[in-house]
Amino acid sequence: MKFACSGNKEYITNLEGALFNPIPIEETLWLPNTYHELSYDFFNNIHKMTFHEIALTISKQLIGTEIPENILKNIIEECFDFEIPLKKLNNKLYILELFHGPTLTFKDVGARFMSRILRYFIHKDKEVSIIVSTSGDTGSAVASAFHKLSNVNVHILYPKNMISQVQEKQIRSYGDNVYTYQVEGTFDDCQKLVKDTLNDENLRNMITFFPANSINIARLIPQTFYYFWMYAQLKKTNKQFKQIYISIPSGNLGNLTGGIIAYKLGLPIKHYIAATNANDSFGQYLYFDNIKNKKAVPTISNAMDVSIPNNLIRLKAIFKDNVDMQSKISSISINDKETKENITSVYNLYKYPMDPHTSVGYTALQKYISTKDIKSYTGIILSTAHPSKFPEVMDKLEIEYDIPSQLENLEYRSDRIYLKNNYSDWKNYLIKNSRKNITLIGMPGVGKSHIGKELSKITNWSYLDVDRIMEYEKGKKLHMILEEMGNNNFKEYEQNCTLALKGKNTIFSPGGSVIYSEKAMNHLKNISLIIFLDNSFEVIKKRLGDYSKRGIVLKINQTLEHLYYERTCLCNKYHHIKIDCRKKQANKICEEIMKYI
Repeated sequence: MKFACSGNKEYITNLEGALFNPIPIEETLWLPNTYHELSYDFFNNIHKMTFHEIALTISKQLIGTEIPENILKNIIEECFDFEIPLKKLNNKLYILELFHGPTLTFKDVGARFMSRILRYFIHKDKEVSIIVSTSGDTGSAVASAFHKLSNVNVHILYPKNMISQVQEKQIRSYGDNVYTYQVEGTFDDCQKLVKDTLNDENLRNMITFFPANSINIARLIPQTFYYFWMYAQLKKTNKQFKQIYISIPSGNLGNLTGGIIAYKLGLPIKHYIAATNANDSFGQYLYFDNIKNKKAVPTISNAMDVSIPNNLIRLKAIFKDNVDMQSKISSISINDKETKENITSVYNLYKYPMDPHTSVGYTALQKYISTKDIKSYTGIILSTAHPSKFPEVMDKLEIEYDIPSQLENLEYRSDRIYLKNNYSDWKNYLIKNSRKNITLIGMPGVGKSHIGKELSKITNWSYLDVDRIMEYEKGKKLHMILEEMGNNNFKEYEQNCTLALKGKNTIFSPGGSVIYSEKAMNHLKNISLIIFLDNSFEVIKKRLGDYSKRGIVLKINQTLEHLYYERTCLCNKYHHIKIDCRKKQANKICEEIMKYI
């Protein structure tokens, strides 16, 4: 299976390519290249299948053979160890509860699947940084899914005073490899910081990013699963069900897009209702072909407080135009007053506690059915979060609800980092919290050993000098090892010693000739932040004096000056950060490096 760029269908990639490069061209995203409707037998027997069996069938359809079937099966069974029940309100109305995962939100479905897919593709020595902006639920779901995953750091941005206290406590309850940033701004501001990061070529050269928002196709694929599971449950319990109308609480439109992909695979859905709160930009686009870049308005259904929905790009690519889109999707905006009224109304009628997002979905469905005067229908509302995540709203309305075990004994395990809506500040924090090792490179005589030892004292990090490791192993000085081995064997030995480097919170000082080994330098780039300590040739020459005892690899008739320019060129190729050491004392150089530790 291949994935096509939403803006240019000739630009295609495989799943791995789409994972690590989620924005193929600016203002585009990936979509399945083709849609093949599932067979008659599949839909005829779907009510006899388990969720895991359905998910495996859909996965193979969308992913193909890129992940072996037995591994895909194990991933699905590991991810989805919680129920997704279809609850009946009356003969016409059902609620699909998507909130029984570890963080009580539908985002658990996508985040858990995505984390296991990443684990399959990630190289054991490669450091990856997850970055995600959240308007409420995505943050905790991603934190849970990627918590303590080897070689992965998680960075979660959320808007100050715009998520519930429970949501913030969940996000900050993990610690370890999970970093949380409270941003002075809106969700859209957080989202822009993520997009600017992904477009920063210099930063991408330094850090391997893996966005965990619904812009990533790995989040979207599993969001198709529960639409088929909903149909299977409906078919099992109500053989007389009518044409299906689904109402989806909508912010970034990932949930809706997952539903549309399910439809393209043959799922018989009559119509989709994108239920929005006061942030109705999707409706503005759908009906007036106009979307304004305005700030999101805070509401009690805060996970939907999105001004510019990411997945609108995908919907535009799937449908020919607005008229075509309207044939399958409607959008209805619900205000906070209506949201509260129907939380109370549904509880009084059915003793069913709805969270604010589910209430938006319920209200929008009722409005649509009433406006269109539809008599014969089966209505399904996607319930995206457990009511216990919004105690401020539920308690004020005096609605009773259970407190699930997932919310018991929550503790703050990570400090929140206060962040102004400033890309430069965010970038510095990101570098600092994404790399857990430092490698110092530069010419002999530039002071790598001295700086490394000083940093080790300041940070209490380990310090590893490859030259000293080689001397210890061979029991003799470096220049003697070089004389015995010759240039080529010495460089190979130095490369192998460098490839063996690993650890956390470690400062590496590799040998000078390792700069000629692309394999060794790529290894160092994967496990550390490479800092090039640069100085002038005049200073280097003066410091080295008689360099014959330094173990420096020189070609026949090669001068020190030629070596200096040759290696400086390679250092410029491989470094992440360059520090000009001219006229700087060691303490000042250490201060500059400490910005990234």
